[in-house]
Amino acid sequence: MPGPIIVSESRNNKEVFLLVYPPRINDATRHDLHWSLAWEVSAGHWKYVQVNARRQEGDPEPTTQYCAYCGACTKSEAGTAVGARLFSIGRLSYQWRNRIEEIARSVPVCEPGGLWSCQHWISGVLRGVADDGIICQRVLEDVVGWAHKAWNDVLPS
Repeated sequence: MPGPIIVSESRNNKEVFLLVYPPRINDATRHDLHWSLAWEVSAGHWKYVQVNARRQEGDPEPTTQYCAYCGACTKSEAGTAVGARLFSIGRLSYQWRNRIEEIARSVPVCEPGGLWSCQHWISGVLRGVADDGIICQRVLEDVVGWAHKAWNDVLPS
């Protein structure tokens, strides 16, 4: 089995996006849609800032999940964001992108289910990004508004 591929991130300004993934189940609601932040670090490789659902090791109930943020991860684009709708938050410097990762580490992750979802976590990260002056309040409001409407064409109203 080959080892991991090391991908270095360019220090150039990069477009950073809020991604909203397509519904995975037929009876999905807006609350069920997965959100993440991402930017292309090199040709075909993207860095993602997102909460992931995990299963507790050894848990006899396979449906029990918890959410975790384990830091930004870089993946090849093949199949990772297929069909996601992208909303630009701006073209940001390497330093600002690193700051987004720092802000993400400071935003608490709550238990899935009920009223909380990854959308709340990404919204919290984006609020921190706006509070830091990386994006303005209007960009925050616009991009979150667009994200909430991203799949109106396929979701029940």
